Amino acid sequence: GTYSVQFVAPAGQSFVTALSGTDPTKDSDAGTDGKTAQVTLTASVPDVLTLDAGIKKPVVQLGSIGDYVFLDNGDNVQGAGDSPIKDVKVYLLNAMGIKIDSTMTLGDGSYKFINLPLGTYSVQFVAPAGQSFVTALSGTDLTKDSDAGTDGKTTQVTLTASVPDVLTLDAGIKPIINTICVTSPPTSVLGANVPICVGKPYPELKATIIGTGTVDWYKKATGGTAVATGTLVYTPAGNVTMSDTFYLAARSTLPSSANCPDITPRTRVIVVAQNCADTVDLALKKVIDKKIVQVGDVVTYTIKVWNQSNVNATGVEITDSLNYALLYSSSTATRGSYDIATKKWTVGGIAANGDTVTLTIKAKVLMEGLWFNTAEVSRVNEKDRDSTPGNMKDSEDDLDRACFTVPFKLCSNDGSKVQAVVPSSYTNVKWSDGQTGNVALFDKAGTFTFTASNGSCPSGGCCPIIVELINCCPVQLCVPFTMQKNRK
Repeated sequence: GTYSVQFVAPAGQSFVTALSGTDPTKDSDAGTDGKTAQVTLTASVPDVLTLDAGIKKPVVQLGSIGDYVFLDNGDNVQGAGDSPIKDVKVYLLNAMGIKIDSTMTLGDGSYKFINLPLGTYSVQFVAPAGQSFVTALSGTDLTKDSDAGTDGKTTQVTLTASVPDVLTLDAGIKPIINTICVTSPPTSVLGANVPICVGKPYPELKATIIGTGTVDWYKKATGGTAVATGTLVYTPAGNVTMSDTFYLAARSTLPSSANCPDITPRTRVIVVAQNCADTVDLALKKVIDKKIVQVGDVVTYTIKVWNQSNVNATGVEITDSLNYALLYSSSTATRGSYDIATKKWTVGGIAANGDTVTLTIKAKVLMEGLWFNTAEVSRVNEKDRDSTPGNMKDSEDDLDRACFTVPFKLCSNDGSKVQAVVPSSYTNVKWSDGQTGNVALFDKAGTFTFTASNGSCPSGGCCPIIVELINCCPVQLCVPFTMQKNRK
């Protein structure tokens, strides 16, 4: 008779392609439904023993998880300005939150876990030292946001037969900024001018900066190639033969995501070559024509510099910086010239045995307050026997200060006060009105000075704080008028 057979594939399995090949004894006869074609048993062919079925080897579907770790530029999402981070540790967690695998990000910031059985997973990133994760799930593009929470973990994802690969689990990282950016040029520890004897090795030049950064050293005010990079201390090679100029440039060492500004201009430091066989002794005195002035007045400073030694001084330079309460008007020098842009009075030579040079500066007063101005010998080719040019030490005779005061005008009826602050270097401060301490408040009219254990008003005369009370209420006026009736 005529028959066929039908095979039932095990759960999750299926049949191979039927009737493949050329050998009927070796091929599979089961169709996709498991049925074979019909066969007829006859007297001459009573047995058909070739109806077989091939079952496909079961295939376990696998998936993958991965994406990218980036240094964020501040917007919490992947984009222009971001950069990949290499060697970030990434853990794979199962549905129970247990770590089952780990990997490291590659040079392009990517990572990937492959050959994962379908199921539920999450990943956990480990932020490098000093860094943290950006705000997760920012923006609207799921392929660009950061999926890591504050602990580095992502939410769970499930790999399914229809979605076996999830390649969007990324992490944005930012620096933990607990220090400020460098926002001002560096400062030379030794001052703007560093005197050194001719023939001696170059001195160790030191810089300080405010913020997280470092210093590069140049020979030019702008451009050029650095002679030393990334160091706060630089010692030029060789011995000093002549005066030499260097420039300090500060730069931030925080990651680019901190968005710290570029710092300009560079700070100038002059290594001043001195003939130490010839020792000079320069002295400076600065006076002002009046100590109590009003806004709009013009004050005149007189700076005198003289040579107290029997050796001629050469290459003399004086620095005199007007404070921001003054508007420069003019200057006159008996020798050399004063440049308000650089605040330098270039004198040149001052002869031995009392030779004296004088500079007068006129400036207009702009603001109320107590104001000091300083003049100092900032450069000389020879060694000064009792002073170091440009070191800003009050105890040396090549520096002097002058002050003026503009009375504060306070409204008598609104509770205003004047706050005065004495530097912390002064101790046991006592004010003339009985207040004590380095900070005092004045709310009444008067003239106020201070004394301290280690200092008081200068011997050249004290510039006091002066408070004047005024009536700030508007003046009430009575304006008479006349009404006149006219008959028509």
